[in-house]
Amino acid sequence: MEYNPVEIVIHGCGAMAIELAMYINDVSLHTYTDDEKLVVTDIVSSEFSRADDLQKVLGYPVSLHGSIASVDRFKQKKSIIGISSALVIKKMVSDIKAAGGKFITIIHPSAVVSPVANIGDGVIIAPFVYVGPFSSIGNNSIINVHSTVGHDASVGNGVIVSPHVDLNGGATVGDYTFIGAGVVVDPRTNIGRYCKLSSGIAVKNDLPDGVLAFNRESPKSIKLFSTKDGGSLFNKE
Repeated sequence: MEYNPVEIVIHGCGAMAIELAMYINDVSLHTYTDDEKLVVTDIVSSEFSRADDLQKVLGYPVSLHGSIASVDRFKQKKSIIGISSALVIKKMVSDIKAAGGKFITIIHPSAVVSPVANIGDGVIIAPFVYVGPFSSIGNNSIINVHSTVGHDASVGNGVIVSPHVDLNGGATVGDYTFIGAGVVVDPRTNIGRYCKLSSGIAVKNDLPDGVLAFNRESPKSIKLFSTKDGGSLFNKE
């Protein structure tokens, strides 16, 4: 039988990339046949401080690259971004597409994903996640461990959902928003683009684009990020 592994390029070399490597191993073991295993061939990163740890998790060596340009046969491989920064994800998606790359979605075998949910390209769905019916998750978003995306909820592109988040039914999250650990978003509540939600808050009212929401006891929000590109409004030229 011919051996045709699915070759994967991980973009990032930190903690999220290490967890992603574990998920890839688990998916390969439980989902793919022996002749079509998922194999990480390359890591693209600006630094490799945890390269040894990442390869230890994978169980085999991989090629390390400072840029996409040095990855052999990049267009024939599948990319996945293992970085927990929405704006960095946005930049990397642009770079990968410009180089002709294609994405792979990784859904951990322990996750429960409705067959009528809509899951985009390059998405990471971590262990013990629940994704309800008629919900949607946009391209290159990360749904972290023990989080819930309720029925009819909508998550945009490049969204980071931290562990133990409850995004309840009919809620929406705009592109490139970061949701901290343990956040609860009430049903049919709308969160804009380029927002950041601090850990542990309960969101009961709609949030516009570009706000920081904080304070567990009495949630507050302030306009902090550009609604155009997500950059800080307080950066000096």
